[in-house]
Amino acid sequence: MPEQNKGTNESDVKRKIVDAATQLFLNEGYENVSMRKIAAKVGYSATNIYNYFENKQEILEQLLKDGYALFLESLKEAKNAHNQQDVKQQLRAVLMAYVHFGITHPDYYHLLFIKNMEGPETIVFAESDKVKGFLLLHDLSRDAINQGFIKEKDALLVSQSLWAMIHGITSLLITFKSFPWIEQQKLIKHVIDSGLEGM
Repeated sequence: MPEQNKGTNESDVKRKIVDAATQLFLNEGYENVSMRKIAAKVGYSATNIYNYFENKQEILEQLLKDGYALFLESLKEAKNAHNQQDVKQQLRAVLMAYVHFGITHPDYYHLLFIKNMEGPETIVFAESDKVKGFLLLHDLSRDAINQGFIKEKDALLVSQSLWAMIHGITSLLITFKSFPWIEQQKLIKHVIDSGLEGM
């Protein structure tokens, strides 16, 4: 088995390792995955993988960091793309971006939001991009309330209700792919619009 050298392609090698670990964590469960299994899936020797990660906990931390960063960036991009519109349109765009993230990155979504691999020993909760994503949703909800777009006055209640709603539709779409859903975008838009109008 050829050994890999740390160097200019170190980031590519780490990416391969994290991708392999992601699949193993999903299919076998974190506790059942060893560094040896991860190395074998990538095609590296059991000793060589330690040139890049100290243990599987460090791989998990990198996975979570990458996934949450991608998640937060997708929400920010959606908000920024609608900065010239009213806050209700910004809120709708962020909710749509949340669902789109889950659909386009189902492996990340399963580990981040369904299996909830982030624990108190893994990443400081207040520094998590998942929390920053929720705070973005909370701030938009508060602004929508202040501008009269939402009648309910409790921004925390509104933002948590919206999160529960979009997590529900996202989880269903990526978990039950063979279900005879109607046209996907039509369904997502209806769920989000109904949720916002209900508030």
